[in-house]
Amino acid sequence: PNLTAPPVFGEVPVRRVETDLLVIGGGRSGTTAREKAEAAGREVVLLDAAAGDEVVAIYAGPMVVVRTPTGMLHLGAQEIVVATGAAEIHPVCPGSQLNGLLTARAAERLHAAGVDLGENVVAVGKPPKGVRSTAVPGRLVRFEGDSSGRVTAVVTADDAGQETTTACDTVVLG
Repeated sequence: PNLTAPPVFGEVPVRRVETDLLVIGGGRSGTTAREKAEAAGREVVLLDAAAGDEVVAIYAGPMVVVRTPTGMLHLGAQEIVVATGAAEIHPVCPGSQLNGLLTARAAERLHAAGVDLGENVVAVGKPPKGVRSTAVPGRLVRFEGDSSGRVTAVVTADDAGQETTTACDTVVLG
């Protein structure tokens, strides 16, 4: 091939759209923002990475450039809501490498999909919505597990330092 020749690209379709509100993120917060705006009579465009929408840039105006599965989208909006989610992070403590530790959102999604989380589901922090679990009070000390690397208990401590061990099949970290 001629390496000095300019690259040959196919035609990339570009669509231009104007809207009252652009919501970036199709999770709970983004969906709620869209519903509230639509209920108020506003025109809304929702972009979601799960649908293949990738925000490439946001410029003054505001103008948002989006790569979609069918081409490029140049979106002008009066207002933008960025609802791209939060990073749920497991705490680092002894035993945090064990299998069976879930963030609250992961537990909610697995439960909604019909995945059995076990008989003893323990929640450290805020319990997940819709998942039957037992909340344990206190400061997280460690997770205990079996020889297969699966969590079997969570150990917490009260303000006086008294430790409590709670047996479990799954630990949900809220």
